[in-house]
Amino acid sequence: MSIRHLIILSQLNPPAPNARVLHRDRIEARLDQAFNYPLTILHAGTGYGKSTAVLSFLQNQESPIYWFTTSGTDRDPKLFLAKLFTAFKRVLIKY
Repeated sequence: MSIRHLIILSQLNPPAPNARVLHRDRIEARLDQAFNYPLTILHAGTGYGKSTAVLSFLQNQESPIYWFTTSGTDRDPKLFLAKLFTAFKRVLIKY
């Protein structure tokens, strides 16, 4: 059985940006520092504004965005990697 049918493409698309976002300088400065590392993982509880902060920050960047929202099924390493590689592939095809 192919693992491709388990990949939910909506998890690989960033949410639509909201025009009414509070500009948070401190968080944007921390996110700017993330470019000094090969991988950044942002972890916080539900409703803390992770997606909003990242999307607001990335609107001013020219770098490609590889978006991947995790879920409970991502505990399976094969499925996790399949979703991650699919996110990379989707962006690389655009560039």
